Amino acid sequence: MFEGFSSPFLEPIHFQAGWPYGQTKLLLPGAATGFSIMESGTIGLQEIRTESYTLHYYTFSFHRKSTLLLSEESGLRSWFSMKGGIGLGRNEKCCQTLAQGQYTWLNPAERKMKIIVPGEKECQIMSIHLRDSKGAGWVALFPCFEQQPKDASTSSLFCLPAPRPVWDAFYEIPQLHYPPELQKVYLELKLQQILFAQLAQTYKEEPRQRLSPLEKEMAQRAHDIIVLDIREHYPNDKLARLVGYSESSLKRAFRKEFGMGLYQYLRRVRMLKAQELLLKGEQVKVVAPTVGMRPGNFTMEFQKYFGYKATSLYKHNRG
Repeated sequence: MFEGFSSPFLEPIHFQAGWPYGQTKLLLPGAATGFSIMESGTIGLQEIRTESYTLHYYTFSFHRKSTLLLSEESGLRSWFSMKGGIGLGRNEKCCQTLAQGQYTWLNPAERKMKIIVPGEKECQIMSIHLRDSKGAGWVALFPCFEQQPKDASTSSLFCLPAPRPVWDAFYEIPQLHYPPELQKVYLELKLQQILFAQLAQTYKEEPRQRLSPLEKEMAQRAHDIIVLDIREHYPNDKLARLVGYSESSLKRAFRKEFGMGLYQYLRRVRMLKAQELLLKGEQVKVVAPTVGMRPGNFTMEFQKYFGYKATSLYKHNRG
């Protein structure tokens, strides 16, 4: 579990389960804990894994300035310096300061990072990693993150002050007092809140493309057909024939109007309807065909979309 750290200058880094700080440090509910004590200092690690996210909370306490190398899973990652500040870089040659209160995003393809920890100064870092499937969903919502965001004047990592909602959401995490089956759902909501606040700060909205009356009409026609019976999945070419326009024109107009593709929209409507029914106490075997899906496929799609199991909503509602 606690792997990935190495150093070209320090002794081997081996983690053991436990927590060396007692109650003097923030402990996250449900987190696995580990630590490594070396001659040069100590690394404390808290880890929470869900189906969609991994949260790491690092505490670095070193006697002297030290260089660490970290290998992580691929996927979008956010690094947020809660205390102290560190040096962070994509490789051993490029490194810049991630100061206290700042965050940055790491490109999905970049798995190895260089970390420079200052001496005689405790540093606390929160890292949120999105699994590839979940990260793809965020990229779809925020097209500016198809590639790692960069400052206009440099190719280095961007580091920005964390907005207040990020701090608020993080400090609400230890306050959760829910049964275990709801704890992960609550945690994921908080992590989404943190990530959204970071993304929203860096997102630059592209000028909205104006639709002609004809484009608006064809997009609305397609929308009405989709929502009339969400059990039905019309291929794009068939939907275009029903609307009465070419497939390429319809796809372009629909994306302009609704911000997503035709199937993406159908999937969204299906998942939101399914969530509504589950919260009312309907069973998965009833909900799945109601939204046009087989139960086996539905449970996988629901968990992929929301990050938690459909049965968790049903069981909670049934008490």
